[in-house]
Amino acid sequence: MNSKTEQVLKVDEAGRVRTPSESRDAVLDEFERSGMPRTQFAARLGGKYPTFASCEKQRKQRDSPEWQPGASSPEWTAAT
Repeated sequence: MNSKTEQVLKVDEAGRVRTPSESRDAVLDEFERSGMPRTQFAARLGGKYPTFASCEKQRKQRDSPEWQPGASSPEWTAAT
């Protein structure tokens, strides 16, 4: 057995793997240290670039000073 901790990943009805946020953050930390292009890093993981880019974007938004937990997008109303 290797030294890494094994973990069961959940799969949704569409067959997508649901990765815990701690795991996503670890992968993004590894990407930042790697110096690899985003597309190459995503391919190395066996994932799709749009998924990787989405995780990176969500992390940047979450780490932004303006981000507030539970905040939703502004609601747009039509002028009457």
